[in-house]
Amino acid sequence: MADNESPSIAAYREYANRGILAVSTINSGAILAALANIESLRGLDGVTVAFQAWTVGLAAATACWLFAYRANAAYARAHETCDRLFSALGLLSFVLSLASFIWGSWAISAAFNAEAETVANLSERSADE
Repeated sequence: MADNESPSIAAYREYANRGILAVSTINSGAILAALANIESLRGLDGVTVAFQAWTVGLAAATACWLFAYRANAAYARAHETCDRLFSALGLLSFVLSLASFIWGSWAISAAFNAEAETVANLSERSADE
């Protein structure tokens, strides 16, 4: 914390840093987990959508970091208009990153559900014959 910085501003910065780290981690972690299991995911509908969503989420988290940096720089120079603009863009990219993680997780979950239903239907048909 800078000598002339209020404790509340330092707390906001710390919360922003942790939030950006969180959305970066969940999206990159989802990508890495899926890549580690790529053979078992091959052929499932929705896997491509999940990868795309998580990639957008990671890009949005990176943009969020950039906007947070720019907002802090504007705040330090007392440019309120730029500070507000970059803060709003940072918040928007944070929400996009989190929504992308949820979208990707939903897509891959739907792919697993569809696969499970297909297997169950095939099992029922085999039992009937």
